[in-house]
Formats: sequence, structure tokens, C-alpha cells
Amino acid sequence: MDEFEKFKAAVYGQESGNGAVPTDKPNYAGARGKGQILEATFKGLQKNGAIPANYEWSNPVHNEAASDAYMAEAWQAADADPRRAAAYYYGGPKAIKGGGIVEFGDRKNAKAPTTVQYAEQVASRMGLAPAAPAKPTTPRALSAVELGIQRTAIQPSNRDIGTELQEDRAAREAKEAAMPTFGDIAEAAFGDNT
Repeated sequence: MDEFEKFKAAVYGQESGNGAVPTDKPNYAGARGKGQILEATFKGLQKNGAIPANYEWSNPVHNEAASDAYMAEAWQAADADPRRAAAYYYGGPKAIKGGGIVEFGDRKNAKAPTTVQYAEQVASRMGLAPAAPAKPTTPRALSAVELGIQRTAIQPSNRDIGTELQEDRAAREAKEAAMPTFGDIAEAAFGDNT
């Protein structure tokens, strides 16, 4: 059995126990058949010519043909990488990006596996060794250079900071004293009415 056939068997095993589980009616997510394919995916395969236009989603033979076609699409899109192909089959094209798997879960069923978990489950059914866990990244502080901050030398001052603060305060008080009050403004506008 070639790798693609192993992949198909693993996906069918994952989705329905190779047809052992009743799949004639849609599940909670709206998927049905041995490969648990969504009707929208089925129709998309018809539209792009992967399966005949006269196929019926409710027909188990047609449904399996659609699942096979979608697995072939996933296999090709994932460059024959079983884990990435499984993630694509499970989560759609958005589940693979840049040689990796985009991890997300099922919004309708919190107990369902994520795309990464599903991919590992399929890989395990194929007899593949577990993937090396992704190394967690620890956030680190960025340097001034990385942030684009240029350092400048602080010129030493002969003045003491207390003197500078007092001068700043005196300048601010002088500026405030020079500002007209509301009474000054009213008098200038309306004259002295006292």
C-alpha cells in the first residue's frame, strides 16, 4: 500500500472507524458519510470538477468518491506530507500555511481535536512516529537597537537638579501671573460695570 492509500485508510479510520460508525445522517457539524464530508465541501468538489455534477451527497458511494477526491486535493496541497494533508482535510485549506499546520479547534464542539491533534491522530493510524513537539518560545526583551532607539550621551551638568526644578517652578509661576484672569477679560470686553 502506498503512502497516499495509507493516508486515506487512516482518515477513514479516524472519521468513521472505516465505516463502522453509522454515518448515513449528518452529524452535529453537518458532515456525513464514511469520510464525514460537509455538503458545502461536496458541492465545491462538484463545482471544480473533482466529482461529477450529478453526484448526490446523500448517496454513500458518491459521498465516498467525494471524500477520496478531497483527500487527494489535501495530499497534493500538503506536498504529500501526511500530517499537513490530514490538517487540510479536517480544517480546510486555511489549516496549512508555510510548511506547517495552523492550529485551531472546532467552534461547534470543544471536545473535538484541534487541527494539530487530528493530524497526529491520523499520523499515528499510519504508524508514523509522533512529531517532535514544537519548541515553546519565551518572550524576550528587545534591545534598544532592535526597537530603533538611538542612544545619546547625557551631558553632565554642573547644576543641581533641585536648582533646575526651582527655576522651572519660578518660570511657570511668572507665566501664570502674566496670564489674564477671567475678570481681566470680562472688564476688557464689557468695561468696568462696578
